[in-house]
Amino acid sequence: MPPPDRRRSHGGETRRRDRGQPDPTAHHQRRRAAPGRRVHGDPLLDLVSPLLFRRAEDEPEHPLLRGYRAAAAKPLLLDASARTRLGLYRLHLYLLMTVEMPSRGMTAQTHPGRHARLAELLDEEIAALASDAPGDNRLSGARRGLNLPRC
Repeated sequence: MPPPDRRRSHGGETRRRDRGQPDPTAHHQRRRAAPGRRVHGDPLLDLVSPLLFRRAEDEPEHPLLRGYRAAAAKPLLLDASARTRLGLYRLHLYLLMTVEMPSRGMTAQTHPGRHARLAELLDEEIAALASDAPGDNRLSGARRGLNLPRC
């Protein structure tokens, strides 16, 4: 490891940095390392956005799933664990789509159909996750539905 006053830049060359001075690349390094909206390593995440507003596990013969099965090194199993992860990924996507509405200039008043559809989809995903959860689960109260605040 280089001494604290020396750092490697992205190009591999070593440059000198004065002690006590902030590293100008530190912001970018932290930004890259922050998890943010990324989920790594689960190929099931690829099945959520292309099948927007649909459930991959309900359409096993969808062309996307057929292609995935044909190209995959391992069989694509949509077991209980996979269905739960797909539900959580859809929940995440629908929540993002809801909370990002104002930053895109949309509100519940200007886009009532979109807001209502997302609320309905969130209700459905929470209910599905609650019904699939074994035993006494904390999601059971979610079956009553979401009361999303107005954007």
